[in-house]
Amino acid sequence: MSKIKALHTADIHIGMENYGYLNPNTGLNTRLEDFLKSFDVMVDYAIDNEIDIFIFAGDAFKTQSPTPTQHREFAKRIYRLAKANIPTVLLAGNHDLPNRYGEATSVNIYETLSIDNVYVMERPTFQVIKTKNGDVQVLGIPYVSKSGFLTNEEYSGKSLEEIENILLKKIDSLIDGYIAKADKEIPLVLTFHAGIDRAVMGAEKDLMIGKAFCVPLSVVAKKGIDYVALGHIHKYQVLCKEPPVIYSGSIERVDFGEEPENKGFVIINLEKNNTSFEFVKLPARKFITIDAEIKDNEDPNEIIIKTIAMKDVQDAIVRLRYSINTSLAGLVDDNKIKDALNGSFFHTINATILDNAFRMRDPNLNETISNSPITALEKYLVINEDLNSLKDDLLERANSLMSEAGE
Repeated sequence: MSKIKALHTADIHIGMENYGYLNPNTGLNTRLEDFLKSFDVMVDYAIDNEIDIFIFAGDAFKTQSPTPTQHREFAKRIYRLAKANIPTVLLAGNHDLPNRYGEATSVNIYETLSIDNVYVMERPTFQVIKTKNGDVQVLGIPYVSKSGFLTNEEYSGKSLEEIENILLKKIDSLIDGYIAKADKEIPLVLTFHAGIDRAVMGAEKDLMIGKAFCVPLSVVAKKGIDYVALGHIHKYQVLCKEPPVIYSGSIERVDFGEEPENKGFVIINLEKNNTSFEFVKLPARKFITIDAEIKDNEDPNEIIIKTIAMKDVQDAIVRLRYSINTSLAGLVDDNKIKDALNGSFFHTINATILDNAFRMRDPNLNETISNSPITALEKYLVINEDLNSLKDDLLERANSLMSEAGE
């Protein structure tokens, strides 16, 4: 049997529109267009390279209730794959799950319509899928939520740790059971939307605290499985090579926490006991952080503009950060700074204004002169040269106030 070529992706997150704006020509948010562009690149690759099966490991949308427009755009890409006779697996991730029991997942519509070549897995599912180059066995395990089990009478009175241990034992037993039943001559893929304990989390880690539990690598890296297609963590990473246990990562950067990460998808050369893979980069939008350091004797505009020029900001989402002395803050020309950022896709400017009094504090201004306010004021005015023109007037007023107070 020839090798089966599969494409593994996850965390498409249609509807993530931060750092975007309305495109008047299309009516769509420009960040939505970024995500759709990367999605299109994957679909084109799958069709042009005659991919046998397309495996999506969860989180189709930003929220469980996508807008009709977001649904339409996602459906267009899935329809292209289906029409090209490429079986497509749609696993439900945490962003796809409903908030209440009985409601549909965001990908349920594809199961309801029974679309040819589309396999929805919103509960643990084992499916033998026919491809152009042979059969593939797929075991899909959607996102498992602890909160869903807290409302179950069977688990009432149990601690979170006890519930996690029960869930892990059930998942472990479930996977072992399907491996035992699987055809030993046909490649077996496990796709799972979960956090694995060996994984390095990126920007999404804050969203996971207290809401999810980690699955030990040993639970998924089992003999008999030929590839593990993971979703949920946005950073591409290989957790194990035998069998390959891989997070494909998200297809676009979500925020600056993902600035250094490459975005892409995984191509799998699937073969029983001899699977190989490669990561394919996507043209994801660049995120760039620029930190400018301004000293007291420097022209802030010159320093900021020179620092910007050191980066390629063209078509990038940029955040400019700089700290500046209070006495220099008024010299910053916002228009010049914005001109230097011209060509960027989107930019933010974050200025931290530092208090001169703290930056320029003199050791002579201490408790030893606390009984002489006039002396303290005079020393302060000497230190702050920008107040020299007001020195005499301020001292005269201070002496007058002291006299009125009887000091």
